[in-house]
Amino acid sequence: PTITHPTLLDAKHRQLTVHERDRGEMVNAAPMRFALAQNFPNPFNPETTLAFTIAPFSSVSGREDESSVTGSSSASTMTVDVFNALGPTVTVLVDSQNLAPGSYRVLWDGRDGQGRPVGSGVYIYRLRNSSGQIEIVRRMLLLR
Repeated sequence: PTITHPTLLDAKHRQLTVHERDRGEMVNAAPMRFALAQNFPNPFNPETTLAFTIAPFSSVSGREDESSVTGSSSASTMTVDVFNALGPTVTVLVDSQNLAPGSYRVLWDGRDGQGRPVGSGVYIYRLRNSSGQIEIVRRMLLLR
């Protein structure tokens, strides 16, 4: 059988990399949990990697204080965005992409949605689905 890999695009429709190791995980075992890992490196300068896992989705169960929740079914429309500590959106890294179950990594270069470098500080990044049933949030530190 032919296996097609999802194409992941950022908000400016640039293709993002799905690492070969992650492709193997997508093919070999569908994850049972939505998860948003701690970025690495953290603190970072000038860029960091945000890793997340998409589970098959139809219904969700989990506690709000956890960094992962369970689900079941097929693809999910997901967004990954970055906020500053005061709340305004800095950039959208994955903009409502229909993602198949699997593991993904997105690189953030420390720039806002207009391509300008942002200042040192604490930033919040969030993984969420279009229906609002999934929302996982973590913090990261940029040191310029």
